[in-house]
Amino acid sequence: MSLDIAPTRSADARPYAALRVRAVEPVAIEVPLGRTVANPIMAFRSSVALLVRVEDEDGVEGWGEAWCNFPRFGLRHRARLVAEVFAPMLAGRAFASPSEAWASMNAASRILRLQSGEPGPIAAAI
Repeated sequence: MSLDIAPTRSADARPYAALRVRAVEPVAIEVPLGRTVANPIMAFRSSVALLVRVEDEDGVEGWGEAWCNFPRFGLRHRARLVAEVFAPMLAGRAFASPSEAWASMNAASRILRLQSGEPGPIAAAI
């Protein structure tokens, strides 16, 4: 038995409507663990996640997650990248699709990636 879980589009499916971004907000979450967990690289006492909330001009919101597990301070670093670099870059702009927004952020952050030497954290924030 085979399960087809890939998204499909019918012949009459409409393309994405233009998305005009109103706000982008990082939501940094750190939850203490009941005990210390160790692996070959480090020991940690909490679980972290960086959620990103995007709201359009119609008040519709979507949520995503940025990878930030290692190093642990990556949570706060990526949250600042989202808040201080990408949120201002996106606010008030319109995009035809999510891939267009990604391409715009990727192109606009090229020099930042080169000068900071941080292609990974910046890619995670995007």
